[in-house]
Amino acid sequence: MNNEKASFATHSFRRPSRNERGAALATSLIILSLLATISMTVLAVVTHESRIAGSDLQRTQTFYAAAAGVEKMTSDFSNLFARTSKPSTYDLDNISNSYPVELTGEGFSFSQSLAVDASQAGRTVTIPTGAFAGLLASVTPYLLTSTATQAATGTQVSLQRKVNNYLIPIFQFGMFSNEDIELYPLPSMAINGRVHANGNIYASANTSLTFQSKVTTAGEFITDVWRNGTGLGYYHVFMNVGGTNVPITMGSMVNGPNITSAQTGQRGYWPGSPNGTVNSSWNSTSVAAATGAANQFGGQLLTGSTGGAPLLLPMQLEGNLTREVIKRQLPTDSEILSDSRYHTKAAIRILLDDETTSTADAAGIPTGMGVRLSTFDPLALPNANPSSGGGRALWRINDSGAYTDTSTTCVLQTNGGTASQADVVRGVKAVSVNSPNGIKIPSGAGITGRILIQIVDSSGVARDVTAQILSMGVTEGEPNGIVMLQRPLWAAFTQGMRDASISTGTNYLTYIQNSTYIGADGEIKIDSTHPTLDATHGYMLNIADDTVSGQPTRADSPPSNAIATLMSGTPGPNWPSWNAIVPINVYNVQEGCISNAMSQNVVYERGITNVVELNMRNLARWLDGVYDTNLLAGTNAVSTNITKPDGYTIYVSDRRGDKVKTFTASGSTVTATNGMADNEDIYGPNGLLDPGEDIQETGGLVKDVTELPDPAALVGIYGTDRTKRAIAVAAWTNPANYFRRSVRLFNGENLQVSGASGKLSSTLGISVSTENLIYIWGNYNTTGINAAPPSGTAALNDPAATYHYTGNQVPTSIVADAFSPMSKTWFDSSSAMYPDTSTNRLADLNLLTVGAETSVRAGIIAGNNMSALAGTPDQGNGYESRLNGGMINFPRFVEDWYTVSRRWNYVGSFIPLFHATQAVGPWSYVSPYIIYQPPIRDWAFDVSFQDPTRLPPATPLFQHLEPTGFKQIL
Repeated sequence: MNNEKASFATHSFRRPSRNERGAALATSLIILSLLATISMTVLAVVTHESRIAGSDLQRTQTFYAAAAGVEKMTSDFSNLFARTSKPSTYDLDNISNSYPVELTGEGFSFSQSLAVDASQAGRTVTIPTGAFAGLLASVTPYLLTSTATQAATGTQVSLQRKVNNYLIPIFQFGMFSNEDIELYPLPSMAINGRVHANGNIYASANTSLTFQSKVTTAGEFITDVWRNGTGLGYYHVFMNVGGTNVPITMGSMVNGPNITSAQTGQRGYWPGSPNGTVNSSWNSTSVAAATGAANQFGGQLLTGSTGGAPLLLPMQLEGNLTREVIKRQLPTDSEILSDSRYHTKAAIRILLDDETTSTADAAGIPTGMGVRLSTFDPLALPNANPSSGGGRALWRINDSGAYTDTSTTCVLQTNGGTASQADVVRGVKAVSVNSPNGIKIPSGAGITGRILIQIVDSSGVARDVTAQILSMGVTEGEPNGIVMLQRPLWAAFTQGMRDASISTGTNYLTYIQNSTYIGADGEIKIDSTHPTLDATHGYMLNIADDTVSGQPTRADSPPSNAIATLMSGTPGPNWPSWNAIVPINVYNVQEGCISNAMSQNVVYERGITNVVELNMRNLARWLDGVYDTNLLAGTNAVSTNITKPDGYTIYVSDRRGDKVKTFTASGSTVTATNGMADNEDIYGPNGLLDPGEDIQETGGLVKDVTELPDPAALVGIYGTDRTKRAIAVAAWTNPANYFRRSVRLFNGENLQVSGASGKLSSTLGISVSTENLIYIWGNYNTTGINAAPPSGTAALNDPAATYHYTGNQVPTSIVADAFSPMSKTWFDSSSAMYPDTSTNRLADLNLLTVGAETSVRAGIIAGNNMSALAGTPDQGNGYESRLNGGMINFPRFVEDWYTVSRRWNYVGSFIPLFHATQAVGPWSYVSPYIIYQPPIRDWAFDVSFQDPTRLPPATPLFQHLEPTGFKQIL
C-alpha cells in the first residue's frame, strides 16, 4: 500500500515534458473543429428547412390567390351568361382583366385569360352531371386561366378551369313549361319523356299518372292541391325508377308553393299561387336511393331545393318575354332577340296587314313590297300565252314535275261564250277582269289586305315572290295552290280527310283535292239530287263534278256571296249559291262563348276566326322542287332560292285588324302593331283586371274592343235556321275588321315527296310557325297508328314498338299562339250550326278501323291560358274555376271525342312556352260541354328527337352553364 501511495504522489506532481503539451493542444483543436463543423451543418440544415417552409407558405398563398382569381372569373362569367348568350371579346376581356381587388392590395399581381377552347367547340355531347344529365347538347367550352404572382418573392402559380356552355334543344323534353305544369288526368296516363318546369309542377290523378323519365322543376312539386287552390283527396302519382313504380305520396311543400312571408328571390315566393308550408322531409327523402319505398327517387325527381334549376332561352337572359319568339321583327331588336324570332329564322315568310298602308307601323310590310288583295290579278304561270305553253296553273302536276293534264283535259274558261283555256287561277278581288291574254279571271270572295310572301336564300338575300305563289292558287280545290285564302261555299260543309257517311265515300276535301279535278274550277254539280246535307250532323253528301262531258268549264262570274242573298232560298239540292266564293272562316266556340252563363245557341262575332290555310302537301312539293321546271320556271320562286340550313322554316303572321299603337320594345319606344288581341277582359267582362287575365303581363287591364269585342251575337236574318247561320258565318267578311286571324295546316299527312338526298326526308324537315292561333286538320306527318294501345300506355314513334306510328316522317314542329286539332271528319260549318252542343260535332264520326283515326306527329310550341286562384268572376267552371285545363288540355279541342270513345293519337313534344295573346278564350269543361269532350289521349314523347339529326328545323335552344373543377398548370 505504501508503495502505491508513493507512486501516486510521485505521478501527480511530476512536471510534464514539452512533447506531451503539444499533443494535447492538437487534440483539442481537432475536437473544436469537429464541433464547429457539426454546428455549421446543423445551422445550414435548419436554415434550409426554414427556407423550404417559407417557400411552401408563399406557394400556398399564391395558389389560393390564383384560385381566388379563377373563382372571381367564374362568378363574373356566370353573371355575364345570365345576360347574354353571345359575349363579345370585349365582355370576355373585361372579365379576365378584373382581378380580386383585396389580393392586389396584398402584393399579388395577376395575368388572366378567358377564351373559347376552339379544339372542343361545337361538339354534340351528353351532359354528364347535374340536373340535366343525360340530355344531348351542343357544347362550347371556355377556358378560364389565372396566373398569380407574389411580388415580394416572385412566387407564381397558374390555375385553369373549364366552363361548359351547353345549348340544349327544347324538343328533348316530352313536356316543358316556362311557368307551371299542371297534370290532372282522369284515365291512366304515362309520360315517357322528360318533364321540366321553370315554375312549379302540380300533379295528381284520378286513376294513375306515371312519370317514366326524369322530372325536374325550378320550383316545387305539389300533389295535394290544384293550381287554383282546390284541395284534393287523392294522389295516384308514380315515378318509374329502374323499372319500379315508386309512389309519390307527398310533395316538396304542403298545400301549395307560396310562402306568405317570402321575398323576391327566396324559396316560396310564388305570389298568386296557393299558400303552403315546406315539407321538411322532402330534401332528404326524395333524393335517397330508390328501393321501391314511397318518395325515394334517387335523383329522378328534382325540385328547386334538391338541385332543380331554370332553363332559359338566350333571349330571356336579356329580359325578353318568351312570346317574342313568334312575334314579328322590330327595328329595336337586339341581335340575340332578332336571332331568336321565328320570323328571322324563316326561309319562307308570309305576312298579312291591313290594306291601308300605315307608314307608322314599324312591324308592317315595307312600302312597295307584296300586293294589295283588292287589286291583285293572278299571273299566267308559266308566263306565256296558252298557245306557247303558258297559263297552266290549273293543270295537274305529278310529283316528278310532269303535267298530267293536256289542252284537251284542262279547265276551260267560259270567256263570254267562247270557251278558252283558263290561263290563271281565280282572283281574290270582288270583280271579274281579263287576263293579259284576254281571258276572263272570275271574281273571288272580295278579301282585302296586303300580303307579302318572301323567300330567303343561303346568302340571306330575301326575294318577294308574292305574285308567283298567289298565282299558283288561293282557292280551295285549285290543284297547285299553297296559300289558300278563300273557297267555294260548298267546301265549308265538306269533311276534311274522310267521308263519315260510308267507308267508300268520297265526300271529303283531300280526295277532291288530290284524286279528282272537281275542285279545280270551284264548281260542283247542282240539281234536284246534288248536293245534300246529312240530316243529323250537317255535312255535305252527293258532291259531284258539274262537268257531265268534255272539259270542266269555269263560269266567268260566281254566284253572289252577299249574306243577304245567301239567306234566300233553301240550302240543299238545286240551290245555286253553293258555288259562291267566300272567305275561309271557322267559328271557335271557346273564343266566342267565354262564360257558361252566356246564351249557348248563339254565334258570337268575337269567336269567328278568319283562316289562312296552308296546303302542306303542295308546300312540300314546292320545297322539293316539283314546280321548278314548270309553273315557276324562270321566276325567283324556284326552290333553289330557299335556304335550308337544318330544314325549312315557314313563318306566317296575319295582323289584319291589329291596330297600330305606341309601346316600349327592347327599351325603346316604337309605333307598330303588336300581334296581340288587346282585350284581356275574359271574366265578366267587367272592365277590371281579375286574376288570370294579365296575359300581356303589363300589370293593368288591356282592353280595346275595336280589336276584340266583348261577346255580341252575329247579326243576321237567319233566325233559328242552323244551316243558314252557318252560311252567314262562312260568308262573314269581318266588317268591323276585328283582329280574329288564324292559320290552318291541311293535307299534311305525307310531307315526303321523293325522300331523296337534299330533299324532305327523315333528317330534313319542316317547321311551321305563326303568331296566330293554328288549326291542324286531320292527320299530320303520319298516316296513323298500327294498332290500339292498352289503357295507360301509348303508341311510340319506333317501328320496333308493338304499337307505333306509320307512314313517312320528316322532322317537324308547329309553333303558334295556341293550337286546335280537328279530326278527319271535321267540317267548318259544324261549330256554327251547333255552338250549343259538341255532341253534334262528333270527332272521327263513324270510325271503322284504328288506322283511320286522327294522328299527329310533331313537336309543338304554343301558348296556354293563365291559371289563377279560384274566385269570381270566372268562366263558370265550378271547382275548376280559373284553371287553364292543364297539359291534358294544352290542345284546344273543338269536337266531342268522348261520346264516341275516339283517340287523338299524338307523338312529339308539348311545350307551353308562353300565354296565348290572341286565342284568349278561357278553358271550360262543364255540362253541357259546348266547347269539347276529351279524346282518349294516346300521347307519347317522340324518341326520334333524341337524335340530333332528326330534330325539327329552327328548334330553340336553352342555355345551361356547368363549371368543372380547376387544375394547376405546371
